[in-house]
Amino acid sequence: MIQMVKTSVNDSDAQPIRMPYVDLVSNGKPLMEFVSHQTGNSTTAISSTFGETDRYSSAFFRILTTEPTDYFRQIGFAYLGFDERPMGFYDVIVYDNNDSSTNLDPTGLTVLWRGLGNLTAKQTGTHKFPAVEYTEYDTNDADTESVYITF
Repeated sequence: MIQMVKTSVNDSDAQPIRMPYVDLVSNGKPLMEFVSHQTGNSTTAISSTFGETDRYSSAFFRILTTEPTDYFRQIGFAYLGFDERPMGFYDVIVYDNNDSSTNLDPTGLTVLWRGLGNLTAKQTGTHKFPAVEYTEYDTNDADTESVYITF
């Protein structure tokens, strides 16, 4: 599992995706897709920094606090951690982007790697990420124990 950490509201630290060796260098700049388990919303970004060792491949992305333009998505910035794509679990998919540095659409691309990511917030530093706030559940439903089965 990939641990994706939002350090603060104002940061954009590089986040690594390490995967088994998939020869990213010969496949061009990898396209990364992040799909929220909670909302089903997704976004893509092209890793402008990637590399390989004998054991694994790495692609890097940065998390922004506002929706980036296509230009910033093409250099590795993704908008994660807010309403449409909140903290929590993500499907992370890395595609062979056919040597393209501008294609942000994964349609028809070959999947190089698929994994699970968990986006969390670090609560240290001068610009701490706001903690999640919960409201008490109101149990005023009149009929809460009925089960209806239809055929």
